[in-house]
Amino acid sequence: MENESQLAKTRTQVPRLDLSQDARKAVHGKHPIGRFNSRVAVLITKSVGSMWCAYLFALITLVSLPAAISSHDPIIIVGWIAQTFLQLVLLPIIIVGQNVLAAASDARAESDHKTLLAIRALSLLQLGEQQLEARNIQSALRTYQEAYALDPDNPATNYFLGYLYTENHQIEKGIEHLKRALTQNEQYPPAEAALAYALRLQADKMTDPVEKKLRYSEAEQMLLQALSKDPAMRDINGESFYAMLGAVYKRLNRMDEAIEAYKAAELVTPQNSYPIVNLATLYYLRGDLEQAKQYYDHSAAISSRMLDHNPFDYWARFDLSAAQLVLGNLEQAKRQFNLAAQH
Repeated sequence: MENESQLAKTRTQVPRLDLSQDARKAVHGKHPIGRFNSRVAVLITKSVGSMWCAYLFALITLVSLPAAISSHDPIIIVGWIAQTFLQLVLLPIIIVGQNVLAAASDARAESDHKTLLAIRALSLLQLGEQQLEARNIQSALRTYQEAYALDPDNPATNYFLGYLYTENHQIEKGIEHLKRALTQNEQYPPAEAALAYALRLQADKMTDPVEKKLRYSEAEQMLLQALSKDPAMRDINGESFYAMLGAVYKRLNRMDEAIEAYKAAELVTPQNSYPIVNLATLYYLRGDLEQAKQYYDHSAAISSRMLDHNPFDYWARFDLSAAQLVLGNLEQAKRQFNLAAQH
């Protein structure tokens, strides 16, 4: 909590970008006369502060050079060099040099400003992950929105935002951010898998059976591709993406492949009840009641342990409720379901 409180303070600490052009407002003010004076001064400075003007001034000074030399007077010659040539020629050259240095300073300021914004965005990402672990979903969503405003091209920010929007039933918005994450980093398996999850949710809402099957197949291929790169990856809820693949197979009525996918998920997350309760359900649907009962017992035990660690894990409560219902513990099932529904 202390770390979250410290990180939360970064919300009010936005790095400010001050460029040389901002100094004009401080010198002449923001009122109309001040803006007019600034424009006139800048126009004259740009006109005089160029190498072409330096070349022109050099030619002008050469007009009086013959007279200075013919005088044979050292004082006149030195005066021509110091007061005529050097003053006229060096003035625009010095202004050009100052402009170059100011441009370099502005470039460094912009680079430093972007770096500071990226660092602040990273601190918000860290805060968002802590909020996700605490299941403060709406707070995490707001945090990632702030991080996105600071650094819209960050793949991780777009991944988390895309996933949260998807889970918040804003699927189109979620897909937009997930595609943006993949645009910035093509080799980002979690974003690929999350995009597949969003496509699966899209398919769930489709009424045309052909389009629905095609979208499920697209989600399947994307999940297989992502899992081939990183079989052990998990989603923001800590579940294996193999479980998502199992869900796709269930919807395609490919039950054997769904069982294998959930077993793979069980290997990645043996401490989670989600793949276990789905395996129990699939075996129950296949008529293998003995195997189903073993998995329901296992699911109930794991869900109870998860709730001992985190009483606010409503997904674990739903899994425990389902297991208790099938095992015949109706009162326990009803109690767990009501507790889960409160969240």
